[in-house]
Amino acid sequence: WFGRILSAYIFQADQIVTVGDYVDRGPDSRGVLDLMMAAPCVCLMGNHERMLLDFLDEPEQAGARWLRNGGIETLQSFGILDLGADPASNLPGLRDRFRRALGPGRDRWRRGASLWWQSGSLGVVHAAADPVLPLYEQREETLLWGHGAFLRQSRQDELWVAHGHTIVPDPVFAKSRIAIDTGAYFSDRLTAAIISEEGDVRFLETSS
Repeated sequence: WFGRILSAYIFQADQIVTVGDYVDRGPDSRGVLDLMMAAPCVCLMGNHERMLLDFLDEPEQAGARWLRNGGIETLQSFGILDLGADPASNLPGLRDRFRRALGPGRDRWRRGASLWWQSGSLGVVHAAADPVLPLYEQREETLLWGHGAFLRQSRQDELWVAHGHTIVPDPVFAKSRIAIDTGAYFSDRLTAAIISEEGDVRFLETSS
């Protein structure tokens, strides 16, 4: 079940870094959140966590988009099953029910998640990084949703950026990028990159 929900993750030395999208990607988002909260790893934020938080903060503005992109499955994993024919008909009320089911601990944990992680010449993000900017100058939208030049333009600063978000048939190690999202939530292929301090990269895959 874990491989169907969690998109991908990174190992570097003794540090585990996960690249986001722990919700909306399978039938047990609640279980994945609880697992990741207890795990000894850096859990970056993905765009699906951003959509969830936007729904909590502005249900009428952000709720419909989240529900279209897996939010209904996440609500159901928290025991909110009686959604009716039109879940979007009362978004503030639905938000209030979800907030109670989510609990303050999970909410605080997600809001405290980092958008990027870096160790030496390795950076990790959820979706992308503008290839001409260091990670600390990246826009949140870029890190969570992508950047037009990221997939085609190599960086010039020797930084390698590992990422998820963009589903690939096989993991990629080229053009300053390490792409590891093999679409586990529908393909059952969960990919990890083991990255040594010397820069060697080895991919591991598992399926349920």
